[in-house]
Amino acid sequence: MTAQITEFIKHFKSAIEGSSFVKLHLGAYRGSEELRRILVRPVIVRDTPLFAVCYQYQRKDIHKNIDEPQIVQLLQEKLGKDFFQATLYSTEADLSLELQNGKARLKSSAASFSDLPSSAHDRQKNRCVPEDAPFLKVLDISDARGRIRPQRYDKYRQIDKFGEILLSVMPNSAPKSGQALRVVDYGSGKNYLTFATHFLLNQRMGVSVEVVGVERRSDLAEAGQQVAQELGCAGLRFECGSILERQDLGADVVIALHACDTATDDALLAAVRARAALIVVAPCCHKYVRQNISLVEPHSELFKHGILEERLCTLLTDGLRALALEACGYQAKVFEFISSDHTDKNVMLTAQRGNSQKQRDQARMKMDEILKLWGLPDFYLDRVLTQYGAWPDA
Repeated sequence: MTAQITEFIKHFKSAIEGSSFVKLHLGAYRGSEELRRILVRPVIVRDTPLFAVCYQYQRKDIHKNIDEPQIVQLLQEKLGKDFFQATLYSTEADLSLELQNGKARLKSSAASFSDLPSSAHDRQKNRCVPEDAPFLKVLDISDARGRIRPQRYDKYRQIDKFGEILLSVMPNSAPKSGQALRVVDYGSGKNYLTFATHFLLNQRMGVSVEVVGVERRSDLAEAGQQVAQELGCAGLRFECGSILERQDLGADVVIALHACDTATDDALLAAVRARAALIVVAPCCHKYVRQNISLVEPHSELFKHGILEERLCTLLTDGLRALALEACGYQAKVFEFISSDHTDKNVMLTAQRGNSQKQRDQARMKMDEILKLWGLPDFYLDRVLTQYGAWPDA
C-alpha cells in the first residue's frame, strides 16, 4: 500500500512540475474529527504559487494557503491513516487512489479538464476599485504594472470596501438632473478616499461631480492638488483648512475617514448644516466622552479597567452620534466597515436624509436620557449643533 501512495504523490509532483495540476480531492475520512474531505487547488497569492486547502467539516469549512513541501507532507501524513481515497485531476489524466482492507489500487482515466482554471487568488472577487486604477499607481498603492504592493494590501482593502459602501448608497443621493454632485471629504489626509470617490462617481457611475478634499496640513493638501492636476481629474480640488473653518462649502455628500476624535463631529456638523443627502464617516480616537464621563456605582466598578472604559466610551460616542443624526432628520446605520484583521478603526456610520418628525423627537429624547444615565454633560456633537443653531427646531 505504501508503494501506491508513494506513486500517487510522485504523479502529484509531476503534475505540478509539468504545470498540468488542476485540483486534488481527499475523501473516505476515518479519523476522529467531524472532517469530511480535503480539497486542494493551486493559487497565486501576491505573485507566489501556493495551494489553497479547504478542510470541509460537517458544519464549517476552514481555508489555508500552504506551499508545495507542506502539501506533500500533508499527503504523506494523511493518506492511508485518515483518508482512504484520493483523486488527482490534471490536464493529462485523472488519477484515483483507493485504499481498502490493506490493499491499494491506482486507476488512471481520461482527463476531466482540458484547460487550467485561473489560479488567481481573487479570481471571483469583483473589485469596486480596480487594482490598476491610475490614482492607485500615483499614490503608491499599486506598482507601475497595476499590481497592489504587498505592504499596501490592507489600505487597498479599505479603499475598495469604502467604494462598495459608497456605491451601494449613492443612487439615492444623486442631485437633480443637470446639477453636479458636490462631495466634501473632510480631513482628507493622504487623499486616498478623495481620489477613490472621484474615480467611482466620475468614471464608474458617470456622474457629473465636484469633489473637494479639506485638509489642515498644507503639505498634504498641496500634494493632493498636484496629483489631481497630474491625472487630469476635472472637478477635483483640495483646500487647506480645518473642518470648522470650511463649514461654508456646502455638500450633497460628506465623507470623513478616521478624522481624529471630535474632527468626526465637526464633519457631521458640516453635513447637517449643509443638509447633505448622504453622510459616510469612519470615526477614530474617541477621547472626548472618556475625558468627560462621570461613572457612578455600579457602572464605576464595572468599568474600572481602562480597556473596558475605553470601549464603553467608544460605543457611547458612536451610538450618540447616530441618535443625534436621527434627531436631525437622518436615517443612520452603524456597522463594521472592514475586518479588524486589517484595522481596529473598523466602524462605519452612514446616514441618509429622510425620517419622520416622530422619529426625530424620539431620537432626541433617547439621546438626552442616555446622557443623563451615564453622567455626561454633552458628547461634543450635540453641543456644537446647539452652538451653530443646527438642530432642526433651532
